[in-house]
Amino acid sequence: MAEDAHADLPTLDQVLTRKTLPPVCLYNFYIVMRDRLKMEEVLDFYLDLQHHDLLWRKYVKAMHRTGHLSETDMSEGFQSPRLLSRLSYQPTDEKVPSRKDLTVSSQRLLSRYLVPSATKEVTQLPIELRKLLCEELEKAEARDDPLLFAEAKNYVLEYMQRFAYPKFLRLKVWGNVTLYQQIIRLVVGIVGLFGALTSSLCLILLGYPQWGVRFWVYIITLLDWDL
Repeated sequence: MAEDAHADLPTLDQVLTRKTLPPVCLYNFYIVMRDRLKMEEVLDFYLDLQHHDLLWRKYVKAMHRTGHLSETDMSEGFQSPRLLSRLSYQPTDEKVPSRKDLTVSSQRLLSRYLVPSATKEVTQLPIELRKLLCEELEKAEARDDPLLFAEAKNYVLEYMQRFAYPKFLRLKVWGNVTLYQQIIRLVVGIVGLFGALTSSLCLILLGYPQWGVRFWVYIITLLDWDL
């Protein structure tokens, strides 16, 4: 039964590609990553990698349309060694991404997520992998193809799949209250419990019988525990 319940839920890939609806959607996933799990940099990094990959695909298609790439070059995929060897820094139409745009995008990934003390440093990535990416991106003729980031992209996707997405599902699918509702219920419960216990003690000291007014105070105390 548990497996059937999980099978009906959207996958992480569907959420990341915006193929789902609230409450299990990319917006809510980001809110949980930011406010509850404190690791929004992982999701930001993954989404920026997706954007970089999209730029690359548009660039390759533009190179194909202008005749710089043949059908044979394209046949092995957007990140094949053959295709990479054929690409150059030739200018393209202003309406499509240029190689300069790809360079800017890759350097943004470096400065924002990979270098030490970056604004959104992805510390979840293995140190060796981050060091390798930094070395490649800091070269005079740095690479900017998505294949360079493939291992990092797969790593953060697996990381979110294991450590973030299950918690997100518990909060949004099986959880029945939000964080603020939990806080309100906690405050109301504590205040009510304190009042009920104080009233019970006062009634005992004043000599009220157990099955009179004190009985209703016990009921209120039990309700406060439920909160």
